[in-house]
Amino acid sequence: MEVKVPEVFAKYISSFSGCMGGNPEAPIWLCIDHSCKTPDVITPSFFDAPIEDISGLLKGLPASCPVSSSIAALANDIVGQPAEDVSKVFNDKDPKAQSILTLAVSPFSFGDNPVQNWKEEKVIEVDGKKLSFAEYTGLPEFKDYWDFLIAQRGKVFAEAAKKYAPKVIVCEGINKYKEYFKLWQADLTNVRAHDAFYYAPIIGMDGKPVGMVFATDLFGTPNGIDNTYHIERIALQIRHFAVAELGDKVFGSFVGPNF
Repeated sequence: MEVKVPEVFAKYISSFSGCMGGNPEAPIWLCIDHSCKTPDVITPSFFDAPIEDISGLLKGLPASCPVSSSIAALANDIVGQPAEDVSKVFNDKDPKAQSILTLAVSPFSFGDNPVQNWKEEKVIEVDGKKLSFAEYTGLPEFKDYWDFLIAQRGKVFAEAAKKYAPKVIVCEGINKYKEYFKLWQADLTNVRAHDAFYYAPIIGMDGKPVGMVFATDLFGTPNGIDNTYHIERIALQIRHFAVAELGDKVFGSFVGPNF
């Protein structure tokens, strides 16, 4: 049975709404699987003003998240900056000085049990009636929503990557590596495995790699990287493969003294 997703919702999904932002011209893009928070109550008007151009994500990021230090260390170690210099990654006074852009596949968070919450949490209010996301969108299962995200959001994410040419896209969640590679239109015939991540190149019009997508577990989450040694080890491996594929000038002016 064909599902007709509400147009305003489909347009919202096909945008950069729900992404945290940073510097679109940064050499490193970080991609997590969902946004930080979903409003307690959503009306259809919430979807009326999607962020359709990635330039709308340019903003200074405060280092207020509990995992900010882990993210900063990872990004700094990749480009050779001092790991502890958070201002190179999170800088709310000079957005273009930041070496990262942070994105989310899903603009909504469904907590620890997304499969159940997608169907049962009544957060969308239409004409005085509260509906679950499944009821409102017509997508019965969370997997249907996730597949819809990869297809729809992937179009705008991949197009933005072609325009801004990030050199390294680091995605959170090693078990979702196939979906991430599909999202970013990486070369699915050239997927490689490392002990801490999967990676694949993004191929340009000339048939040569123009960027690299990595899927790993990180950001200081309970199941991810939470100490300096592991962050540095993975960052240096990411740098190694990026340089091997894209050359030693890959990170441009963002390169630090430890490169």
